[in-house]
Amino acid sequence: RRIVITLSGIHKLPTVQFTGSRLTNANFRNANLTECDFKVANSTDGLAPIDFSNANLAECDFTGAYLNANLSGANLKNSKFVKILLTSEGCPNVEFGQCDFTGAYLNANLSGANLKSSKFANARICHTRLDNANLVECDFSEAILDNVNFNDADLESANLTSVVCYGSSFVNANLQNAILNQSRGFMLAFYKYRYSNGIMFETDSSYNDRNTSEDGRNSDFIDKYIEYQKTDFQGANLSGASVISANLQECNLEGANLTNTNFSNANLYRANLKNTIIDDTDFRGTDLR
Repeated sequence: RRIVITLSGIHKLPTVQFTGSRLTNANFRNANLTECDFKVANSTDGLAPIDFSNANLAECDFTGAYLNANLSGANLKNSKFVKILLTSEGCPNVEFGQCDFTGAYLNANLSGANLKSSKFANARICHTRLDNANLVECDFSEAILDNVNFNDADLESANLTSVVCYGSSFVNANLQNAILNQSRGFMLAFYKYRYSNGIMFETDSSYNDRNTSEDGRNSDFIDKYIEYQKTDFQGANLSGASVISANLQECNLEGANLTNTNFSNANLYRANLKNTIIDDTDFRGTDLR
């Protein structure tokens, strides 16, 4: 099915099934599309480009869709983006609160977006801007964070348990009371995956996990695929955070607030702790060489 349609400014579109439809060049500007179903819409080259600017898309279901759209000013609160591929050059003034991005692939500019209480579990977030975003109480558990910009973002009480994070930046971010237990790979851009035109692929079988240590230090692989990058927490607020058994080897924590932070059994080998605030911080079993 191919739909090329303009519904700009429509006051209320009753709950509609767009499942599997091709919506190339559709215009939904200012439309009220609450609770519509866009599951797997245009799964090949789909939903590109669509104008959803200033549309009300609250509680819509985009599961499995390929969304490349103008979302400026849109309301997407409580919408479902499970296993979606989202690419966007910018989403100014977008309301994403309490959305579900479980298993999604994101390569987008979400700077300043409101994503409070959203779920990103098992998502792949790559070369994405989340600076100044509201990420309070978000769930990033077991997500891959590759070159993500979290600078000045609010991640208070966020769950980053078991994330794999390469070359990302949390400069001046608020991670107060966040959970980073067993998070790993806070070092390299990537070592298991490579990219072509923004899409993630498995690397050659000759460079798999058996040839690469947890921190990615396989010199042959690094020479072939990797720019050596470390995750940056300079000036971040990690007070009250739980970082148990995490790997922050060689990370930059200069000027960070580590008051009441629990680093027990964490790897801080060669980490930069210059000018950090250390008060009632738990370093039991921590590698601080």
